[in-house]
Amino acid sequence: MVICDVNKDKGFVLYWDIENFNFCWHKTGEYLESSLFTLDTSCKTSWRLWLYPRGEDDGEYISCYLFREDGGPEMVDMDFELCLYIEGEDVEVIPLVSFSKIYSFKSRQREGLKCFASRWQVFAPIAAQKDKFTLTVKCKILNLDKNPLNRMHQFISTVIATYSVSDIEQFDCDSSLDPEVSKDIEIKPILEDEPLLNLNVSYFEKYLVIKINPKNCGKIKYAVCKISVINHWLDESPIQHIRSWIGEIKTDIWKYYIPQAQSITLDGKYPKHNSFLLHYDFTFSTGDSVTNTKHPKFSVQECLNASLKAVHSARTALNALEDLYRTRSFVDFQIQTNTGNIPVHKAFVCTRVPILMNLLPMDLTYYQFRIRNRYIADKFVLFLYSDILENLAWNAAHNLYKLSAAFGVELLTKKYSTYFKDRLNIYSAIMTLFSSYKNKDLYLTNFVINYIINHADDIFGRNEWRQLLLLKPELGKKIMFLYYKKLNSVHWNSINTHLQ
Repeated sequence: MVICDVNKDKGFVLYWDIENFNFCWHKTGEYLESSLFTLDTSCKTSWRLWLYPRGEDDGEYISCYLFREDGGPEMVDMDFELCLYIEGEDVEVIPLVSFSKIYSFKSRQREGLKCFASRWQVFAPIAAQKDKFTLTVKCKILNLDKNPLNRMHQFISTVIATYSVSDIEQFDCDSSLDPEVSKDIEIKPILEDEPLLNLNVSYFEKYLVIKINPKNCGKIKYAVCKISVINHWLDESPIQHIRSWIGEIKTDIWKYYIPQAQSITLDGKYPKHNSFLLHYDFTFSTGDSVTNTKHPKFSVQECLNASLKAVHSARTALNALEDLYRTRSFVDFQIQTNTGNIPVHKAFVCTRVPILMNLLPMDLTYYQFRIRNRYIADKFVLFLYSDILENLAWNAAHNLYKLSAAFGVELLTKKYSTYFKDRLNIYSAIMTLFSSYKNKDLYLTNFVINYIINHADDIFGRNEWRQLLLLKPELGKKIMFLYYKKLNSVHWNSINTHLQ
C-alpha cells in the first residue's frame, strides 16, 4: 500500500479543507462535495471529490470518492490516491487498500471506497476532540492517459457555517430551584425575539435536574449543547454535560447527584448560603451556509519572484544578513507554507532556531510549516535575519507570538511579551491571557492575571470572560479565587483601620 507523504508528492495534488467538519449535518447516504477543479491538461476534464461524513450505507465509516463531471473525451485513464489529514496531527488516515492502479473514468463516474476510514480513526486524535476542527481530503493524481502530470498543488476550502449562543448564570440553592417555581432560561441569538431552546434548572431529592426543551429549531440540522456546572471554585473540576443532535432536536433531561452545590467564601470556608455557576454553549449549523473558496495554484518548485538588487555596503553583520535574505542570494533551503515557498539559508536558520537543527536531516532541502498565513511566516523569517520587530495588526502579532514560542525563539517571544504588556486593556486582556498561558509565558500570564483582578468589574461581565470559564475552567476559578481573596484582604484592612 502506498502511503500519502506530502514530502514525496509527485504530479497533481489537491487539498480539500473541510473546516468545522464535526458540524457536518449529513446523515448516512448524504454526501458533501468539493467545488469543481481541473487538471490543466489538453483533455479538458473536470472533477470533484465526494465525502460521505457518516458513510454511504454504514454510519460507522466515512466514504470518499473521486468523481468525474461531464465534458472531455469519452474515456480517461488515470492513477490516483486518496487520504485524510487531521489538522494539528502528523498522522494521515489512509484506506485499507491502495488506489495505485489505472482507473478508466467515463463522464459521471466515480471511484473510491464506501468504507474509506472509520469515524473512530478520524475523531480519536486529540486535535479532532476540539470544539471545531478541520479535516483535509488529499487527492494525488500521478498520470493522466499515461502522461505524467506536472508537479502542482491546489487548495480548496469548504467552511461549514456555525452559530453559537452562550452565557453564564448564577443559581442559589434555595427555593428558586424548587421544581414547582423554577424559571426557564431562554437561549436565543442576539436580536432574536424567540428562543431556540429553554433550559430549566431545578433541585430535587439531592439531584440537580437540567431539562433542555426545543422551541424554534426547525432550521437547525446539527447542534451541540454543552452545559458546565461549577460548584467548587477551588478544588473540583466543573461537571459537564454534552448533548448533540442530527436533524430534529428532542427534549433532553440530565440528572446529576449533587447533595450540596457549594461555593468558596473569602476565608476558604463553605458559606451558609450555597450557590453555583452554570455555563451553557449552544452551537449549531443550519446546513444552508456552506461556502467554497478556491485558492490559487502554485508549483512546489516555484520560488519567490524577488528582483535581485545591488547589495549595498552593510554597516554590521546583521545588516548584511538582512540584505542577504531580502535579495534571496545563495539560498539553499525552502520553507514551505500552504501558499508558497520562502527561500532561506539552512545553516543560518538552524542556528537561530535550534529546534530545526534537531528535526532536519542533513540532506533535506525543504521544510513544511503548517501555517496558512504566508504573511506571518515571512515576518518570522525576517526577524531571524534582522531582529526587526515590525508593527503588526493585533491578530497577526498574536500569531507571530505563538510561532516564536513554538520554535523557541526566546528573543522574539520576549519582545512580543513586552508589546502585549504595553498595550493591555479590558478588551484585549482575555485574548492575551489565552496566548500567554498556551505559550507558557509565565511573566506575561501573571501580569495579565493581576490586570484582570484589578479591573474585574469591567472584565467579569464580558463574553470573553465567559469563554475563559468554559475553555479554561481551572484558570478561571483560580483568578476568581484570587479576586475574592483580594477583596477579603481589603475588607479586613478597612475594618482594622476603622478600629484603630
